Amino acid sequence: MGTGRGMEAVKRDIEEATRLQISSTPTYIINGIRMTGVMTPAVFDEFLSVLRRSAQEP
Repeated sequence: MGTGRGMEAVKRDIEEATRLQISSTPTYIINGIRMTGVMTPAVFDEFLSVLRRSAQEP
C-alpha cells in the first residue's frame, strides 16, 4: 500500500465500474446480461444454466 499501486488498482476498478454503469456490488455481467446482488452458488449455477440453454437455442 505504501507504493500507491494498490490505490491505482482501486481507481482503475472504479473507472471501469463507472464506464459500465455499475453502482453496487456484487454485480455480475455475463454475456452482456447484468445481475446484481448476492447469489448463492445454487442460484448462480441456475443462472449459468439458463444462459447456456438460451445460447444453444436456434
